[in-house]
Amino acid sequence: MAVLLYGSESWTITNKNKLKLQSFHNRALRYMSGKHIKKVDEDKWEYPDHEKLLEICKLHPIEKYIERRRGTLRRYFETYRKNLLDSVQKVTPPSKQSNKILWWNQPWINKLEN
Repeated sequence: MAVLLYGSESWTITNKNKLKLQSFHNRALRYMSGKHIKKVDEDKWEYPDHEKLLEICKLHPIEKYIERRRGTLRRYFETYRKNLLDSVQKVTPPSKQSNKILWWNQPWINKLEN
């Protein structure tokens, strides 16, 4: 997970990239649980329930891990670098990539305490 999400604190994630991350995460869930996509008939496939696979593997959806990492970085900036965060929030997205949401405007959650 650390290698997959390295630097995700500052990624700008499009819907296309989010789907790719979810796809990889689901594939890893199937691999870890041993429950794979099966061909039932000539033209029919059986897909495992990924919600159940998350429970079996005791994992969360990929979005939760990204939100945690983003929250950790944001909390650091809010605590130690308020002036830097204030100046960064004034930046506008490049016009060529207006569909992207800057990382500091994306949702985040606090890291869970153990």
